Amino acid sequence: MSKSVGIFGHYGNLNLGDESIIAAVIENIKLRLPDARLHGFSINPDDTCKRYGIPAYPIRNVARNGTVTHKIKRSPMGQSAKQPSRSAAVDSLGSAAQAKAMFKKIPVVADVMRLGQKVAFSLVKSLPQEMRFLARSYGILKNIDLLIIAGSNQFLDNFGGPFGFPYTLLKWSILARLASTRLVYLSVGAGPLDARLSRLLVRLALMFSDYTSYRDLASKKLIETRAFPKNGKVYPDLAYSLTLPEPANEPRKMDAVADKPVVAINVMPMYDSRYWCVHDDDRYQQYIEKVTAFCAKLFQEKYPVFFFATQKKDENVIEDVLVMLRKENVTQMEAEELVKRSNTVDELMSILASAQIVVATRFHGTVLSLLTEKPVLGICYYRKTDDLLREVELGEYSLSLDTLDPDQLWQTFKKLDKNRTEASERVGKKIASFRRSLDEQYDVVLQKM
Repeated sequence: MSKSVGIFGHYGNLNLGDESIIAAVIENIKLRLPDARLHGFSINPDDTCKRYGIPAYPIRNVARNGTVTHKIKRSPMGQSAKQPSRSAAVDSLGSAAQAKAMFKKIPVVADVMRLGQKVAFSLVKSLPQEMRFLARSYGILKNIDLLIIAGSNQFLDNFGGPFGFPYTLLKWSILARLASTRLVYLSVGAGPLDARLSRLLVRLALMFSDYTSYRDLASKKLIETRAFPKNGKVYPDLAYSLTLPEPANEPRKMDAVADKPVVAINVMPMYDSRYWCVHDDDRYQQYIEKVTAFCAKLFQEKYPVFFFATQKKDENVIEDVLVMLRKENVTQMEAEELVKRSNTVDELMSILASAQIVVATRFHGTVLSLLTEKPVLGICYYRKTDDLLREVELGEYSLSLDTLDPDQLWQTFKKLDKNRTEASERVGKKIASFRRSLDEQYDVVLQKM
């Protein structure tokens, strides 16, 4: 009888970086288990069903939360809506407040107390709906042999806090154990994960995992402690196991000019109030101005340039840069001439194949460009991009977004342009190594089916 495999993740929000991971996992499962029945578990089951042609289910109680994390009004730490009733045991300590203060000095107990307090606060009005959702999800998992938590940056709390990603992973991990469904966390990334409660929830979730691997050593170190010695393995990002589409035969609109390579620019809405979890208009504007100054240099030096997005919200940022370029009379070209858009992973990979150098801010803008063996200059908003570029021996082309200097950006780009052939060769060798490692991991995980 064919086996049933679920592919789970916080995907379905028009982020082609995340979708590249799901596409890669589906492809590799089909290669090894051609008769397997596949099921998607995402934040947008309709998109997942349409995109991959498989049945799909929500990972959150969409009737209550939609596809966004339920926001909880936080009381000052240590305060609760109701004062607990006094008991003889508490009275012997002097007061309930004294007892509470004493327990809060014990880190694990304090986390559990806060967890209970927040769960009660967030679920008290919607508990019936949540319980029905959990019951339905349990029923689905009873028919799933293997649930794969598929890569990407699952362990984070900057979007939604502890009750966003961490709580979602914990409840599904518990449901999988109750349903006797084998659970695998596959090449998962971690961070930011700032709240102690978030780290506790994630570590508890991993206690139910039958196999755990991280996409980098820093993620492993963030999650695993002496108290939670999971000892998970480290394997590359799952997107590196994606098969690239055949190159298109149609002529490109934009080709390298003499010795000037085609440059692909990827931006993202860091600090943008329209999207990012931390809003800072000044920092967002500084980022736009620095990227614009860099692009102006590219135009002045006659480099062929195009912009691309890996997430729909990135297009707002591209338009902000183009508006500033037109305002400064650098170019009057319209978005249709300068932006290459994609709705699928294959379309995005074909676009990246048309570039010779990529300047990327998004993490998977970097990952997918490296997959096509392109040299990448990374504008790094978090340590994961810097770690990756160092791993593929391009650390000298890694710049911090928060300390970005336009002159430094230009000089670093010129250095990469000069060394692009050598850089591309180094990347190619690393990517081949990544693919071999991921083949090994798929074999280990799926041979037990």
